[in-house]
Amino acid sequence: MSKRSEIIDGNMADKSAYGLVYTEISGWIDLGHAQGTNIRNLWAQMLRGEC
Repeated sequence: MSKRSEIIDGNMADKSAYGLVYTEISGWIDLGHAQGTNIRNLWAQMLRGEC
């Protein structure tokens, strides 16, 4: 569960690895999950034949 203290200003989103940002188009974005590192790691594993 997220906390109010995790909400950051959208201007800081590109410099933060975590936090919550609200956008009019997408709603709430959890920066910890929106970085794309998980999919990059999965893609690398697939290319190596590990998946």
